[in-house]
Amino acid sequence: MKVAPSVEEPADLRERAIGGVLWSAVGTALRVGMQLAAQIALARLLGPEPFGLFAVALVVIALSGLFAEAGLAYGLIQKPTVDSADIRFAFTWQLLLGLVVMLVVLASAGPIARALDDARAAGVLRALAPGILLGALAATPTMLLRRRMRFKWLQLSSAAAYAVGYLGVGLPLALAGWQVGALVAAYLTYAALQLLFAFWKAPHPLAPLFWHAAAPGSMRFGLTALATNLVNWAMSGIDRLIVGKLYSVTAAGLYAQMHAFASSPALTLLGTVQQVLYSAGAAVQDDHARLRSALATMLGAAMLFAAPPFLSIALVADTVVLGLYGPRWEGAAELLAPLALAMPALVATGLVTPLLWNSGEIGRELRVQMPVSLAWAMLCLLLALVAPLPAIGWGLAVLLILRAALMSQAAMRALRLPLADALRALRGGAAVAIGTALLVLGADLLARRLLDAPAAWLAVDIATGAVAMPAGILLLRQLFAPGLRFLLAQLAERLPGPAGPRLAGWLSP
Repeated sequence: MKVAPSVEEPADLRERAIGGVLWSAVGTALRVGMQLAAQIALARLLGPEPFGLFAVALVVIALSGLFAEAGLAYGLIQKPTVDSADIRFAFTWQLLLGLVVMLVVLASAGPIARALDDARAAGVLRALAPGILLGALAATPTMLLRRRMRFKWLQLSSAAAYAVGYLGVGLPLALAGWQVGALVAAYLTYAALQLLFAFWKAPHPLAPLFWHAAAPGSMRFGLTALATNLVNWAMSGIDRLIVGKLYSVTAAGLYAQMHAFASSPALTLLGTVQQVLYSAGAAVQDDHARLRSALATMLGAAMLFAAPPFLSIALVADTVVLGLYGPRWEGAAELLAPLALAMPALVATGLVTPLLWNSGEIGRELRVQMPVSLAWAMLCLLLALVAPLPAIGWGLAVLLILRAALMSQAAMRALRLPLADALRALRGGAAVAIGTALLVLGADLLARRLLDAPAAWLAVDIATGAVAMPAGILLLRQLFAPGLRFLLAQLAERLPGPAGPRLAGWLSP
């Protein structure tokens, strides 16, 4: 059995990519809405301490899961053709590594908990360990779906799995008093359903295959992907371990929840947009002119779609925390502000990465990311020893912005995109972001003077942002680069009713 990409004209590929981005937006809205609803409801019920214990354990599970997956399934996207031997080889080693790593975590849960100075972590780690195997088994069918650009299914199935796991299982258990056990049960249900849905849509041979002719190339690619993922884990996970170790479990809960609130929308969107860019870019990986145009467009899109909401959140962080989480989460706003400011940089890095990989420079990402991650580990440890908790948030913001700049520069060099073109791509989104955030801040200050309910302040802020951002896009559209205007017009055309074509006409370059 061979799976080969179809020969497509550029317009066909563009249509599929734009359709993938649109389904990414729809799926992201569904999933982020459920994530926020579940997180906020569970946070109000449980408080910071159970979230801190769960977050610290989950960081260890996430690291272990990287070794279980080992990056082997990523090669199923990159290869020009894939046959049953490639699939069986990847699945066989995902299964073996998943079992081995799960058993290692089960055996070492006690020592890890002692290292974290919290004996309760051992039980949480053992309970979460099966999730490592579930994730490893899901990697092969998931990558096959990404290769086939079945993003609609991936988004809808992920949203359904999250709804069942966290709203259908986690929330009732939290109401029943399960505390951290509610979060563990929700996570395992979510992971199991993701595996079930992926394999249902992309069934593949299960017969084991330990070696074949193309195995060395698959392993080299997998090891590079593993190294890159480990570096990314260091940027997103080591801070939670340090906070849990050197501050307190409650502090870890505050930090983890504010980090999740800020990063969940960004990471959920990136999780699919990266798949679209990587899968579509793999089909034109030798055409640097098209990849160069895509890089400028993605830099502009990162600024336009991420900067306005996150800059607004940073300016009204206290209202967000009081309105959503309540007084039990007092002090979290000092963490939310810097973390929200860092999210546009996180989005930019995530959008640049697939284009850098498709340019043939997968190793360059690792060379950029590794020193930044090492610097973050040392800076985080130093700040934890001498500074209050909010300093960790500001340190992460600085490092994420630095990483985004370095990654963008690496991609620009690889694809020969001039700096002037990159700056032109960013200017429109920056103008919309500043205008939107200032209007939201003004509305927040006015609402605080006229109203006496944090939920009302937040409602005013959301309504203001919902009007200001699209209005800014229409008013400042002349500042956008042609590629970004084309993308906006293509997305607008797919809106229902007569408004879509009209908006597309206004936005077209």
